[in-house]
Amino acid sequence: MAEPNTPDEVARWCGGRVVGDGITFNPYSIEIDTLEGVMRGDYGDWIIRGVQGEHYPCKPDIFAATYEPVAPPERQAN
Repeated sequence: MAEPNTPDEVARWCGGRVVGDGITFNPYSIEIDTLEGVMRGDYGDWIIRGVQGEHYPCKPDIFAATYEPVAPPERQAN
């Protein structure tokens, strides 16, 4: 089984495909079919799921400006 968060695992999770980059200094990108067409996710991008279950790549600076971190839920003692 492949390691989690490898390009192949991320592409499989979001329905995308790993492609040779040729544009940035990263050796690969992930192309994702979105409602707006094909979008490219590069190393370090977040992959987010939209309200209809679709996936989108999101640049880290946009992600940080848009979303707030939340604390993990506390475990309840039995």
